[in-house]
Amino acid sequence: MGDSITYVFVGSFLMFFLTTVAGITPASAGVISALGSVFSAVSNPIIGYASDQVYTKYGRRRPALLVFALPLGAVVTLLFTDVPLHGTAKVLYYGIFLLLFWFVYTGFFVPYNALGAAYTTNYDDRTRLRLFASMFNSFGNLISLGAPAALSAFLIARGFGQGPAWTSVGALIGVVAAASLLITFAASKEKDPPVSRPDRSQKEPFHLSSLFGEYLSVAKLPPVRWLILASVTSLIAYTLVTADIVYYLTYCLSFSASTVSLCLLLMTCFRMFLLLPQGQLSARLDKRPTIILFNLFAVCGFIVSRLIASASAPAVIFFTFLAADATGTYWAIMPSIYYDVCDYDKLQSGKERAGTIVSFQGLVESIAAGTGSLLLGFILQLAGFDGTAAVQSELALTWIHHCATLAPALMLVLSSIAIYKYPITRDVYHQIRQQLLMKD
Repeated sequence: MGDSITYVFVGSFLMFFLTTVAGITPASAGVISALGSVFSAVSNPIIGYASDQVYTKYGRRRPALLVFALPLGAVVTLLFTDVPLHGTAKVLYYGIFLLLFWFVYTGFFVPYNALGAAYTTNYDDRTRLRLFASMFNSFGNLISLGAPAALSAFLIARGFGQGPAWTSVGALIGVVAAASLLITFAASKEKDPPVSRPDRSQKEPFHLSSLFGEYLSVAKLPPVRWLILASVTSLIAYTLVTADIVYYLTYCLSFSASTVSLCLLLMTCFRMFLLLPQGQLSARLDKRPTIILFNLFAVCGFIVSRLIASASAPAVIFFTFLAADATGTYWAIMPSIYYDVCDYDKLQSGKERAGTIVSFQGLVESIAAGTGSLLLGFILQLAGFDGTAAVQSELALTWIHHCATLAPALMLVLSSIAIYKYPITRDVYHQIRQQLLMKD
């Protein structure tokens, strides 16, 4: 839950906070987000490689949860603080703290995600595991999507300024996320047993070239290439929807903060509701066709929603359902596919590189978040969005609507094509496991 609550909070509200509270232009806010994502993309290989080299009495993956819990809470709070700076100094402040956020997030997320590969080697059980994790992530989303707008409005109505209100929201999210990491550290002890340090004579010395050599060799695996493309495009769609939905509900539909919070809570509830059919279809049809079916439903729905362009209750409910589909399917199913690639890689290379492989998920998250935020920021800037104005121009409203519907629909089409090309099906995976057992 600690990963989703911070990732969703930053992805959904940072652009909005920077442009409407901190007073930064949309283009600058987009550049800040993109640079943070580039930094995260660079740090992912390092964290993934380092995670595979950890040897402690607390296990290989869990120590990262303990180390980064408190820094995560502090950084999220400071990232959503309206500091009394101006111009370039203010842009630099948020740029630096976004870099710190992505470093801390990557620092715990990659080892935490790699921990999932150790829970089970059963193809369908891994999907169930991720659906179970998605349920807890949805509880985090209830907080990260429902609380910010409602809590900030509540505090402002009681005399808080916009800045202090959002600092309080950031602190709440940070405390909940840090507590979640500490609970996970304590609860996962049996799945991450102590790891003895190997003899120095048996351990290869660290070289930067060996780190990126490992990463490059994984990237060359045929399943990984298609998985990366499917993940990047799916997460660009995710970023566009989550970052733009607050703009869409606020400016296109003229909803109040409490109504925006209600819509975001409804979207999260829909995501939880969709977990059951996603799990059932994955067990019956396999993971790949399930992702494609849910993606294409969202694509068709977004096109209809854009053509209707209505603020009626049925239309808004339909849109929030589509947003739940577009933002939830990836997280419900795709991480378990990365676990399957760990076994494929072990068969091909003979190495245990779960940390390196699942760090690709963090890598594509970073690339997608940066690309989506940069794209949205420049589109809003070119369309004439004004964060100080209560009413936006028709051009700005049109492009806000496009970015909430047609743009993510295009990304989901590309994602569906890529996942269709991904070669590891249930039958192929069973063959991989049999070959690994024969080797052992």
